[in-house]
Amino acid sequence: MTYAEVQVIDPSSVDVASFDTISSLRLGDTPPAGLADLAAQRAQQRTQPGFGALLGRGMVYLRREWPEEGEVYFLEYDEQGYRTRQVVVIDDGHATRSSPDDWFLNPPEDLWNPELAGAEIAREEFEALWSKAVPMDA
Repeated sequence: MTYAEVQVIDPSSVDVASFDTISSLRLGDTPPAGLADLAAQRAQQRTQPGFGALLGRGMVYLRREWPEEGEVYFLEYDEQGYRTRQVVVIDDGHATRSSPDDWFLNPPEDLWNPELAGAEIAREEFEALWSKAVPMDA
């Protein structure tokens, strides 16, 4: 992966006409302005411990904190980086669970990101939270 946070898609799987402002790019070309920063980010990530540590392991489970929101997210990702389930715990301990049918968007997470390796939790921890959480729309 040359660029951080960039997903390569098969053009036959989308309406290409809606992307008419995006030019093609061959890997190895000098990146355009918008991708130069992501190429630099990826180069820096390659030097960090944990780079790519979550790849090729099937399902992975992460704990991500957003203290300013008063929320802790417990996330399950498939091997392509798509969320399959999540539990959100707020400051008072209330926990809700949700899955792809509940989300408007579900972009893939960059599992190459070395910061995510430090957020990994055991499947058992996730499953215990999932079983106690109430459905999001309950």
